[in-house]
Amino acid sequence: MAAIQANGTLRNDKVRSKKASTRVDMTPMVDLGFLLITFFILATTLSKPRAMVYNAPDQEGGITEPIKASNVMTVFLGKDN
Repeated sequence: MAAIQANGTLRNDKVRSKKASTRVDMTPMVDLGFLLITFFILATTLSKPRAMVYNAPDQEGGITEPIKASNVMTVFLGKDN
């Protein structure tokens, strides 16, 4: 909770106004933050690994069925493979 401390002093029979300083306790907000982080970590689903389908040409040199252009990946090898 927030605490307010008042300091008043008397000098030469004059009354000065009280200065209030506030101190906010951040413990409940930190607890809430950790609870939210824990909830979102446990509530999310992790992505499952997916395998790629590999369409290789036959030994005769032809592909039995046509392949879409969106499913084609070209790989170029360098000097060290």
